[in-house]
Amino acid sequence: MTWTTGNEYTTMPGWFRLRRAGNVITASQSSDGTTWFTVGTSTIAMPSTYYVGLAACSGDTTNNTAETSNFDNVSPVSLIPNGTYVITSVFSGLVIDDPGSSKAPGKEMQQYTRNNGANQQWTVNNLGNNVITLSNGASCQLLDVKGASTAGGALVDQWPANGHTNQQWNVIALDGGSFELTSVNSGLALDVVGGVNTVGAKIDQSAYQGNPWQQWTFVAPQVQ
Repeated sequence: MTWTTGNEYTTMPGWFRLRRAGNVITASQSSDGTTWFTVGTSTIAMPSTYYVGLAACSGDTTNNTAETSNFDNVSPVSLIPNGTYVITSVFSGLVIDDPGSSKAPGKEMQQYTRNNGANQQWTVNNLGNNVITLSNGASCQLLDVKGASTAGGALVDQWPANGHTNQQWNVIALDGGSFELTSVNSGLALDVVGGVNTVGAKIDQSAYQGNPWQQWTFVAPQVQ
């Protein structure tokens, strides 16, 4: 355990923030919740699921007096806010695409050259605790692990919303503004089959190994 002095000009009430990117934790503080002062960073090996608590000093040891601290408005922040995005492979620069703007349930997804089509746009819906669903702009169906499989290599398709966990994805922030997306059902990561940069390569799920073809960026669609 270590102690790091923050901005001594921050007065109460104050705002405090912890942000995780991979294994790097950044602490910040603010006097107004808008302008932030970075206190410092720490690198800690952490699992995808972890628990966070708040602590306060119990008193003034110089004057031997007890103190009371009040915490309010405590809440997690969505790593990817609700909205519509193009999802791009860090490795290939290609985007997750509904082939031919198909509306067929069970159509397998691929990576493809970005063309700003609705079939390459995905609407994020946060379910809480950075679990999301992804709805395709052309088909209005969800990104789905085929057959609710828990097997490595199972393909990813689209399917009408049914509330099942094979249509839900854990969001994990990585360095550089990218994300790992892990199936809630299987615990496996969204992955490009074969780890290739080939146009038309399919999307599957596989154990996360830190490969760039298992890492994704979210950007807003271009305005036509």
